[in-house]
Amino acid sequence: MGLGPQILKTFLDLKNTKSFDNVKSVIEIGSTDVFCEQHESAVEDFLKAFGVNPDRHLVDTVARQGPARLLFETVGFKYCCIDFDGHHGALQMDLNWDSVPPDHFQKYDLVMNLGTTEHVMNQFNVFKVIHDLTKPGGYMLHELPFLGFPDHGLFIYSARFFWDLCRENNYGQVRMDIEANPVPYALPENIKASFVDPYSRVQDLKYHDAGILAVLKKAKDREFVCPVDMSDANYRPPASYGSGYGNFLEECSRLRLSDKLRIIRKILTA
Repeated sequence: MGLGPQILKTFLDLKNTKSFDNVKSVIEIGSTDVFCEQHESAVEDFLKAFGVNPDRHLVDTVARQGPARLLFETVGFKYCCIDFDGHHGALQMDLNWDSVPPDHFQKYDLVMNLGTTEHVMNQFNVFKVIHDLTKPGGYMLHELPFLGFPDHGLFIYSARFFWDLCRENNYGQVRMDIEANPVPYALPENIKASFVDPYSRVQDLKYHDAGILAVLKKAKDREFVCPVDMSDANYRPPASYGSGYGNFLEECSRLRLSDKLRIIRKILTA
């Protein structure tokens, strides 16, 4: 999805409420560009809020699909990003399988996921990576598909996904919002061609695109817990569930030795 005016506005809102006062380091899941060509004022406001003179050339360079790295480093953030292709100097990781390298473990005040995780099949691993990158007390900002997007990515995220993620990992829900496109679309031709449609129901189907914005706060230093959706929101799993070690044996073959030792130490001291 990239970094658009909605995210910059969210930054300013959270800065004005002092939620982001201690955010000094940012890592993105994906090497993001800025898409604010029609919203240059959002870039100007962001720069001003962080004490940088919004020079015309700088604003133009950033707003017209400039790298997010340039924007964040200009205002003094320590910046990193993760991408399979190494674009914009990204840390190269396979988010389906790789664990967070030790020198990046719990090092970031803010982890941003702006339309990346829907392209990764192994949702357990990619959300564990996000969890492991975030300092206790740090934030995770997600902007992801919520409705529509029939030919985009592998996943659409529900509000319940984030509720359950918060419940099992003791995240605080700082902000949730929906940004919807009011214009309805007909299904793309490649989608229509994929279905048997004897009653012409697919041909006339319309849909709207909408994204969900979720800002979560990591409260504690604990192992990531993979949620299970429960029909009763008040249901609590048994005490043995959610300790963070349930998948240890089957995951052991792919964990780095340092990760294995860290988990074993937590088991022994629990």
